[in-house]
Amino acid sequence: MAPLHSSEIRSQNENFDFLRGWEKDKLGAFYEELYILMREAPVVGIACTVDRPGYCGRYLEQYKQNPWMLCKTAFTVVVERAAKYAIAQGMKLRVHPERCNKAEDANLEGYYKALKAEGMPFAKDNSDKYGPLTPEQLTQTLYEFKTKQKTSPMAQLADLYLWPICMGGITPAIVLTSA
Repeated sequence: MAPLHSSEIRSQNENFDFLRGWEKDKLGAFYEELYILMREAPVVGIACTVDRPGYCGRYLEQYKQNPWMLCKTAFTVVVERAAKYAIAQGMKLRVHPERCNKAEDANLEGYYKALKAEGMPFAKDNSDKYGPLTPEQLTQTLYEFKTKQKTSPMAQLADLYLWPICMGGITPAIVLTSA
């Protein structure tokens, strides 16, 4: 069985192109079973999306001499949000992003290590209102960083959750239909 990748399932292509030939009722049953899997999984989904035009409009001029990747913003925000949730639950946090390539994986691990050593990288005058965690709190909470392969069941489940979570802030409802 191919890994469950949300984009392939939604677009009914690559490993899920077989869905294109299914009758509406059978396709509806497939999606409903997928939704049941997602609803019943004992997980909490936390995501961060960054609006690229808004981000560039706000910060490009200010940081043109020293810009950073949007992934640094998204990674640090989502890890801190997850760490705050873990602290509230009295737990530690394992950070297991899906593998990309060696350079991007190294960037993510660098962001993770910097969080533990230095805390949130954002300007203090802008971010104080969000109550950023201290490096000590992050060090006590962040337990492990380890990338996962696309074939990992955990990575597949996270992939299924990511799109609807991110789209929830952009569109009022998500409806999957056949093409």
